[in-house]
Amino acid sequence: MEVRKERTGWRDEGISRRHRLWGVTCAATDIDFILVEYNSNTPKAIVEYKNEHAKKLHILKDAQCQVLKKLGDLAQIPVIGARYVSNFSRFTVVPMNQLAKNFVPTTTKMVEAKFVELLYRMRGINSVPRDVLETIKKTPAKKAQVENEYLGDDDKEDISEQLSLRF
Repeated sequence: MEVRKERTGWRDEGISRRHRLWGVTCAATDIDFILVEYNSNTPKAIVEYKNEHAKKLHILKDAQCQVLKKLGDLAQIPVIGARYVSNFSRFTVVPMNQLAKNFVPTTTKMVEAKFVELLYRMRGINSVPRDVLETIKKTPAKKAQVENEYLGDDDKEDISEQLSLRF
């Protein structure tokens, strides 16, 4: 088995190349943009953010997803994948572990305000502060782009089980 070559070249390629010299039994995965959501200095969730144009991952097969799931399970916190459109108006949220399914049972598309509400709920906070919602509202997304990219008028839309395995 051979160590996989660096694919994109945009991250710190030096450590990436060096780590590959350490062999396949010293496996590692890079994470695009992970945030640990926390409250009162306590981790509450792990979110792997991906832009709409990023490569899609299969949550049951990709090492990156499996590592994040196990990390969340060990920490006993939810892990979600959040794919966002470039103007941040919509998010597709994928629960990556069982704890995440308590907050979002299946892959769900939602507008930004609903996504922020989810982040607050994962912290144990039941409502988003009014000033935060007003700030989101004052920073509108490009409406034409949003209407063309999403079907339906609902803030939240379940999609098929097959799609729920990718984010």
